[in-house]
Parts: sequence; structure tokens; C-alpha cells
Amino acid sequence: MLEHRKKTLLQKTLKLIYQLYAKITWAIFDAVFHLLLRPPPPPKKIRSVLHISYISHKPHMLSRAMKNYGLRSAYLALCAESNYLKMGKKGYDWNLPGQNVIERKILRPWRIFYLFVRYLRHFDVIHYHFASLLDEKGREIPYLKQLGKVIVFHFRGCDLRQRSLNMRQNPYLNCCMHCDYPLGSCETPRQYLRIHLAQQYANCLFVTTPDLLDFLPQAEHIPFIAPVGVEWEKIQPMPKRKNTFRIVSSTNHPGIDGIHYIRQAIQKLQKENPSIEWIVLQKVPFDQTLRWYKSADLYVGKLLMGYYNNAHIECMALGVPTMGYIRKEFQTPDCPVIPITPKTLYKELKNYLSQPQTLANIAQQGPAFVHRHHHPTKVVKRLLEKYSQALSSPF
Repeated sequence: MLEHRKKTLLQKTLKLIYQLYAKITWAIFDAVFHLLLRPPPPPKKIRSVLHISYISHKPHMLSRAMKNYGLRSAYLALCAESNYLKMGKKGYDWNLPGQNVIERKILRPWRIFYLFVRYLRHFDVIHYHFASLLDEKGREIPYLKQLGKVIVFHFRGCDLRQRSLNMRQNPYLNCCMHCDYPLGSCETPRQYLRIHLAQQYANCLFVTTPDLLDFLPQAEHIPFIAPVGVEWEKIQPMPKRKNTFRIVSSTNHPGIDGIHYIRQAIQKLQKENPSIEWIVLQKVPFDQTLRWYKSADLYVGKLLMGYYNNAHIECMALGVPTMGYIRKEFQTPDCPVIPITPKTLYKELKNYLSQPQTLANIAQQGPAFVHRHHHPTKVVKRLLEKYSQALSSPF
């Protein structure tokens, strides 16, 4: 009991010391900011964009696509030392470390100040992905606004999604039903703070899939960007035995993606047809993942979220037919993703296994669909249009 009290007292003392330390360091930054930094004249057009995110392929690809389009664009990664992009090269321009307590609590404010003076103040747009703030309380954002920056919050999933709301609005089927994130990953003070900061400061609010509009109706759905710098025709498919029908799924979180439903349906089919092979990809390097996709006769994934994801886009670009759960209100006539639910999966799999030509026809529609809706240049143009609108009508 005494040891517990001592530990609790120590934790409270350290917390107070850190709060005082943070208050002093940001007071220093505030003084330096107002003494040395003056808001520049507003740019006539958007010329530069800085993407900020925990390590991920999409901010990396988006920054590169913008470079290819002629913008000055860069990617500032958070905690990249604890992960990396397995793409054959470093996938970010700068990193803000944060793997240990010293980095997060002591050094981070000073690193933020350096990044602010050295890089952030020179970009027209600050584009946050996954609500990845430099400071845990977003204390850098008001200073960016004072410098006239266009602030963008781009929510990409469970950074915005809230279980209780999802269960109320979509009680029969949603990706929170079997969530395998650690308890307390959503509906926390940390999540609510980030959403509040986005609503308070952002010029643009984006979501990557339309189901996320359930949680932030005033946001706008911006489609996923197709992979940048991938030479699709040069991808070599993984070897496969003759007369095998290969179904591929991929997941980072099996519960959220409904992998157990896929397993049940395929195991039932395999008893009827032993030539069916099922490959589940988890934590596989990106280049190898694409090789597995190209070897697939069918991709099945995302049975709970209500929309298709990056894996579907990559498979469609490779000419592989795909299945996934898409809510009726999000289905469009030109989308070649075969809509299924956990209840219809077995029936639909059995149906399409007997119709190879129909599957082939669906597969042929994939590349054109990806080009129409997810081509990097089209996504960049749309974002640039939104940035420009925000620049001409700041709040």
C-alpha cells in the first residue's frame, strides 16, 4: 500500500514537472515567434504543401505525386524510427522522433521549434494526416494560422471513428463490432481534442472513405490516391500451383476487416473444392504484397467498414477482380468491386467460382475505374482546387 502511494505521488510529481516544463518552453517559443517571425504576404497561388503524418505509404505517395505535378511538397514523418516504409528507399523527408520518453517529453518541443523555423513556415499548406499533431496538444497550430497557412486535417479511419456512434448508426454491420485495437483507442480525450482542433482551425476537412462522414458530416470525401511510382506491368506474380484458384485477403487488423467471416466461408468452400487456396497477407512488405495481389484469381477484403480500401484499388489496377462490403448508399454503377456481406459471402463466392468469364470481365473494368477515380494527378488536382478555395476565402 505504501509503495503504491509512493508510486502514485511520483507519477503526479513528474506530471506536474512536465506540465511546467512544457509551459515554459512554449512561452519561450511564443516570445521568439512574436519577436522574430512576421506573417508573410499571402501567396497568390498554392505552391508548396507539407504533409505531416505517422509513418504511412499514402502521405509519402501524395507528397511525391504533388512533386511530380510541379509543387514543392515534402513529408514530415512522426516516430519513423519505430517503423519504416518497405519500398526500397526512405519514405519521408524529415522525421520527428518520439519512440522514447526523453524524445516525447523533453526534446520534442525544441525539435518542433527547429522544424517550425527551418521548414514549416516556408510552406503554404500544412496537411495533417491521421490527426498527427507535432505537439500532443496541437500547440503549433495557432502559430501556423497566424502565419496565414492553409490548415488541412485529413482523417483516415479510427483517428475519427467512434465505436458508440458507429454501433448506434450502423447496428447490424460495422467495423467496430469486432474491433481488435487496444481498449481505449477511440472515444478518448486525445481523440476528442484532435477532432475539436480540426473543427476549430482547419480550412479543409477531408476523409478517405464516405462512411467516415458519419462522424464528421462537414468534411469532404477525397478518394484514395492510387500508388505512385509503381510500374504495374513489371510486377512479377507470386508462383502458384496449376489448377489452383487463389483467393487473397490482406489485413492489419483482422477483427476490423472481418477476416473470420472470410475464413468461415472459404473453409466451407474448400471442403467442396480442394483446389481453392486462401492467402492472408499481414505485415508483408509493400512490393511483395503487390506480387501476391497480381497472382490472385480473386481478392476479398473489408467485410465490415462499408467501403473499399487501398488493397481493392491496387488489385483493380492489376486487373484482379475484388469483393468487399460497400454500403448501398455508396455503391455506384461503374464500381467493379463485387458487393458482399458476411451473410452473402459464401453464396457469392460459390456463384462467381462457377463463372470464370464473368470474373474476367469484371477484372477488365478495374484499371479504367482506378484511372477515373484514383489516378494521382486527378487526386492532386482536386486537393489543389480545395487548397486554393481555402486560400481565397480564409477564416
